[in-house]
Amino acid sequence: MLKMNAVTTCLYYSHYFKYCIDNKKHFDKWVVVTLEDDLDTIKLCEENEIEYVFIDKKRLYNFQSNLRKGTAVNKGLNHIYEYGTNDWFVHLDSDIV
Repeated sequence: MLKMNAVTTCLYYSHYFKYCIDNKKHFDKWVVVTLEDDLDTIKLCEENEIEYVFIDKKRLYNFQSNLRKGTAVNKGLNHIYEYGTNDWFVHLDSDIV
């Protein structure tokens, strides 16, 4: 049976993300990509047993200080791919209820 995995980028957005945590029931594995100093998101993930990975700020923004969200999403996907899965993937924003 195929599993359902999710990847979410949450960068200082825990005040919205906390309302989305109930989505966890739909996923076998949920990985949140965040920054090491985003302590609120880290705490929220830990309290809800959601896996998280860090992305380096230098990789996250280009030379014009524009967010490269795709880089963060790919970080989460690559983390799940490490488990060698061929299952389903959902890219879910951190403010989707």
